[in-house]
Amino acid sequence: MVKMKADQVQQKIQQAADQAVPKLRHIDEIEVGQAIRQGDIYVTRLERMPRKHGGVTVERQLAPGTSRGSRHCVEGDITVYLPAQNSGQLTGPIISAHDRFTVTHPEHAHFSLPAGFYRVTYQRDFNIREVSRVAD
Repeated sequence: MVKMKADQVQQKIQQAADQAVPKLRHIDEIEVGQAIRQGDIYVTRLERMPRKHGGVTVERQLAPGTSRGSRHCVEGDITVYLPAQNSGQLTGPIISAHDRFTVTHPEHAHFSLPAGFYRVTYQRDFNIREVSRVAD
């Protein structure tokens, strides 16, 4: 048995994660109200585009932040809308997909979803004192 220090084990785990290729999960159909989960975000199918939103953005990263864990990104023929003002800290952008699109992340499986409207929401951190978003 080879003994390693904790930092050596952590380094080996990180190297393996960096070399791993995320799987692509192809979703043929997704019903209105149904969601897929990717880490700390949920992408939920909507019946139609909500009337209230914060306008179009060129941003393709779905979760705010600069860490590797916040790298939930969308690719494809899509338009991304900011959430409506005062919609709450758990509400993310809205995706209007004109064709099949992909939600990617360096540490989670990628998802290929059919055209339609989708809302991103963030996982809730159940802190007794306040509602807050979980950060990957």
